This record gives sequence, structure tokens and C-alpha cells, in this order.
Amino acid sequence: MKNILKLIILTLLFSCSNEDNVDENEILITGITPKKIRIGDTLIIRGKNVNKISSFDFKTVDDTWNISPVERGLDEIKVVVPIMTNENFDLIVLPNSSTINSTSLNLIGTIPIKFNFNYDATSVKAISEKVFFVAAGSILWKTIDGGYNWELIKDFEFYIGSSMFFLNENQGWVEISDNSNSMVYYTSDGGVNFEKVFEKNFGNKSIIQIYFSSPTEGYLLTTKGEIYQTNDNSNFNLIYDFPDSDEGSGSTDFFNLSVFNNTLITSGTTGGSDAKPVLITKKDNIFNYSIFDNVIKNIQLIDESQAYLIKKTSGLEDKLFFTNITSLNLEETSSKRMHDFYFLNKNIGIGVSSSSNYGHHIIFETYDGGKNWKNKYKFKNFEYSLDIDFYNNIGLITGKRGRLWKHILE
Repeated sequence: MKNILKLIILTLLFSCSNEDNVDENEILITGITPKKIRIGDTLIIRGKNVNKISSFDFKTVDDTWNISPVERGLDEIKVVVPIMTNENFDLIVLPNSSTINSTSLNLIGTIPIKFNFNYDATSVKAISEKVFFVAAGSILWKTIDGGYNWELIKDFEFYIGSSMFFLNENQGWVEISDNSNSMVYYTSDGGVNFEKVFEKNFGNKSIIQIYFSSPTEGYLLTTKGEIYQTNDNSNFNLIYDFPDSDEGSGSTDFFNLSVFNNTLITSGTTGGSDAKPVLITKKDNIFNYSIFDNVIKNIQLIDESQAYLIKKTSGLEDKLFFTNITSLNLEETSSKRMHDFYFLNKNIGIGVSSSSNYGHHIIFETYDGGKNWKNKYKFKNFEYSLDIDFYNNIGLITGKRGRLWKHILE
């Protein structure tokens, strides 16, 4: 019995000794920071024998980037996250070209998508974190995997532009202009079939924006500041006609429409050679308009009484402003140049800035209502965004020449 006990003890000691010898040479990853990873971040990998790592593979579903460390130590090694085209990736540890460890990680921030629409992607509508619709040229597209793969829903053969809106995955509206006829088509089955619900010979005008709060209740905005309303998705009544538009010209004088419950706001310009920027507001079923000194662009209501907008300053730079709908006193949020934006709420949003020579756009995030901007992502030269939409913290940014980016907020 004593001999058996001695044999067991010796076996255990020998086993532990062998494990110690293996551990002395083994690469053991104990931590990766930061936890929230963005393209361009420097990953710090900590552990045992990490100085033996020769390189890392950043592997997505369809691409692999082999990246060498920028700094290495005995228990810490650093590597820069490359530009990847998918938010999900595996970080593979390669000591002397043999894989010994793989960790699944996720990106946040801006992620360029490989898919290209070939035409300017002028409008995007988010339905869920996975489902989005995009209008590019004359074609309506749909994705059900968050932007990586796209299905061609319909080629309308006429330019769609910004006049596309989807309420959910099935119900949506698209406007096209055939010569001087403006026609709005409705689908109740996700684009399998479309029926015409509105048609009008506008001459020099067309529908520029569509918004629906339900399958029957919605608004249409024309390029001359006319606002149509429907309560049955069949009869569209003119409820407001901007009194100072230039009906004779073919110019687009109104651009953006934002609706929150019973509050509506739209931005545009008065007509004529001495055109002035204007905001039309509807609150408690009462319409008003206000004239401003410099151009107003994108506008977004964040509740029934507050909004963000882009306006040129006296120095003719685009800046982000915050305003109360009742007073329309504009408050400049920061000194940073901003061309476009999207807010999830009063504090959290993204902004589109540009390089000093306007050579490309730059994406920023804000978590304090535009006072401070961080986590910038630079587009490549001559890459510019055109539209943004989010569902919760996940959004898509569409751009010129069919470019597409995904953005995941913290």
C-alpha cells in the first residue's frame, strides 16, 4: 500500500514538472484591450511569451489581413487594427506562421462595406438593425444582413433620388418623375408589387421627400415647398403652399423634411434671384415660416419641440446648430465644420465633416449634443456621404459613386 502511494505521488510530481516545462514555452493570451475596437485602434495583447508572436491575421468572412506587431515585449505586444470590411472578425495569433490561438471580436465605429451600388446612393432607410432599403439611381435595393449583401428589389427606370420611405419591411413608398409627372408608388409586400397612389403633373416641380407615420397617414414635400397630407394613402390634400417660391424655375428650393408626432419642419429657400433660406414649421396644426440669413441644409427633429440643423455661418462654413421649434433661436453647438448628421437622441449622434480642402468626408461621434466630437474616421480621397439612417445604434451611410459604410455607435 505504501509503495502504491509513493508511485501515485511520483506520477503526480512528474506530470506537474512536464506541465511546467510546456508552460515555459507556451504562448498564453490573458487579455486584449480596448474592449470596444475600432479600425485604426492599437490593440494591446497581454499574456505569457507573447514576444514569440510573429504576426496576426485579422480574418473576416471573405478577407484576411496579415499584420505585424508595431511593438513587442515579453508580456505585452501591440498591433494596429487594419481597415476591414466586416464588423465580425477573428484575431488569429501566428507564431512562426503556425496558428495557435483564435479569438472572435467585433468592431464598432465606421466600417467600409465592399458592396457597391454603381450609382450615387442618394437615400437609405433603416427598418431594423439588419434590414435597410437604399435608392441608387433608378434602383431600389434591400439588405437583411446589416448591409453586407443586397437584393435588387425593383428598377423603376427613372431616377428615385431622396423620395423613398419605408415604414417597415413590407410597407414603403417610392416617387419617380416621368417627364413632368410625379408619381408615388406604394408596396405592401416588401417590393414584390407596387401600386400607384399619387400622380400629379407638377411641371417644374417634383416630390423631394416622403414621410409616413402609419400605412395610411403621411406627408409629401415638393421641391417648391408644397406639403401634401393623406389620411388614407389614396387621397393627398395640399395642406400648405409656401407663398414665396419661384414656380417658373426648375430649381430645387426645398430639400429636407422631418416629422415627429404632430410636429413638422422643412428647410428650403425663397424664390427669385434674391433667394433667402427659410424654415417652415407645423406645430399643433398651425403653419409658420421664418427667413434666415444663410443657407440651411439638413434638419432633424429629436422630439416635438427641439431639432438639429446644418446652417452656413457668416464665414460661409457649414456648422451644426440646435434650436427650439417655438423660438427658432439657433445655438451653434461647436466650431467644427459639419455637412451632415444623424442623432439618436439629444446627446448621441454622428456628424459628417470634411478635410480642409474638401477632398473627402470624415465621420465623427458626439455624446454631448455636438459640443465635442471624437472617434474620427477618414474616408478615402474623393469619398463623400449622401445620406444616413439608424435603427437603435446601428446605421448605414450611403455615398457618391455607390459607396457604403456601416456605423455602430457605442
